[in-house]
Amino acid sequence: MPYKWLFFDCMETLVDFEPVPGSADYAAWAFHGSGVEDFWNGFSQFHSFYLEADHHLSKSNEHHAEWSTLERFRNICNITLRIAPNQIESVARQLETNFFRTYRLKCIILGDVKKALPGLSNHYQLAVVSNFKIENGVRDILTQFELLDYFEWVLTSFEVGWRKPNRIIYNNALELACAKPEEILFIGDDLENDVKTPKSMGMDAILLNRRSNQIDGEGITKISTLLELKEII
Repeated sequence: MPYKWLFFDCMETLVDFEPVPGSADYAAWAFHGSGVEDFWNGFSQFHSFYLEADHHLSKSNEHHAEWSTLERFRNICNITLRIAPNQIESVARQLETNFFRTYRLKCIILGDVKKALPGLSNHYQLAVVSNFKIENGVRDILTQFELLDYFEWVLTSFEVGWRKPNRIIYNNALELACAKPEEILFIGDDLENDVKTPKSMGMDAILLNRRSNQIDGEGITKISTLLELKEII
């Protein structure tokens, strides 16, 4: 059966970073220039609280239940003794706003994405199924790079409350597409989230392996750019 839909992951698939950031980078994007730096004894203390908040939220949200970036910053504020209870929400939102502003500035679009999407959208219905912790964050980024109009819809873990590889987000995507699993081709950079789980649910999947990581996997189709999709499908 030919594909009717192409489902794309977003980050490191449609949108990229160069280089790929780590936790210290993400924490720095929130902290520096936020206007609330004085609540912490420098970035080092903020980063330690950032890691503690991530650990706490990951431990308390089992089975891939999603938590938001704002929740992370609220958690940081809760364990910062200098922040009064009535200041927590305001400070957390300032951190989130600063973080996402910097995050967007760091995003890039590689040439193959802009070249591939117009042709693919002429032959298939395209959608985005992505883990993302900020409301409308993926839409904002795709709009920023004039890519949003290529997609019928965007579905994120923030909206669903569950992140890949929990099957709830994939089932929500299938319902939005009104499609059978075998009518879907999933494309993304994560072996578990974008290939193994979709395949286990009856979809087809291709791994976008831009950085030529050595990923083993029997029966897995790998590409290094989206331009290769034209030849495969």
